[in-house]
Amino acid sequence: MAVSAEYLAYIQDLLCDLPDISVKTFFGGKSLRSSYLVSENGEYLEQLEDVQFGMIINDVLYFVVDDVSRPNYEKLGMTPFQYEKKTGIVKVRKYYTAPEECFEDQEVMLKWAKKALQSANRVK
Repeated sequence: MAVSAEYLAYIQDLLCDLPDISVKTFFGGKSLRSSYLVSENGEYLEQLEDVQFGMIINDVLYFVVDDVSRPNYEKLGMTPFQYEKKTGIVKVRKYYTAPEECFEDQEVMLKWAKKALQSANRVK
């Protein structure tokens, strides 16, 4: 579940316009956190504690989703984070792969990251 330094730097570069991003170790991967929430009209509002809005596991970016945002990911064919246990595969429906278009356009990445921040604040 390692994260390469190159991939992490690439994602951080794409998210550089998102305020106050921190990266922490998270189950062998990295968590992406911010102490800002995003209003419905897209404005950043500072809050007291940071929230995890994404994670990187095995050089795959996942965003936090909730019941409001999940259908947008499923419509694009994005999949939830999953891992294997002795009893079978476990799907974690709180984290979905970032849409491919995020990696082609920084503005698109920021749009989806803002939505992930909104979801993270709704489910915390």
